[in-house]
Amino acid sequence: MSSIRFPFSIMIALVALFVAHLAYYYPQLPETVASHFDMDGVPNGWMGRTAFVVIMGFVMILSVGSTAGIALLLPRIQDSINISNKDYWLAPERRDDTMGFIASTMLWIACAVVLLLLIINLFVIEMNIEKGATLGLPMIPTLLVFLGAIGILLVRMILKFRKTNTTTT
Repeated sequence: MSSIRFPFSIMIALVALFVAHLAYYYPQLPETVASHFDMDGVPNGWMGRTAFVVIMGFVMILSVGSTAGIALLLPRIQDSINISNKDYWLAPERRDDTMGFIASTMLWIACAVVLLLLIINLFVIEMNIEKGATLGLPMIPTLLVFLGAIGILLVRMILKFRKTNTTTT
């Protein structure tokens, strides 16, 4: 499954950037961090600085573990996969390419999730360092771009697996 090397490398780099980001800003954060916001971006929930960093780390591990974990476990769970034209796509001559495509897509989804968490974390940390600010408008475009990226990946997968001729992969 050589098709997973690039998205896996990008995902690892994004996770490393996330960890470096948390480590860099940790000492600059106030002891009590605004961690929950209403629809207008106004803080309405707080926690300690250490708890914030630990929870963000846990969310990152859970997010990456669930998406990347599935991608890396695909060879062991391939009989459980439910895709259109399963007999065609999981035939021995196409099985490796199919598993690589699914794993690659899952890793790109993991990259999108890590990037979303990194950007949200950046907004939250910036808002906490600049006391009195609100989370505000940048969250809406960020979420729209994230949803668009996930939508593109899912449509790409749907289109890939509805085909059944060997000339199109």
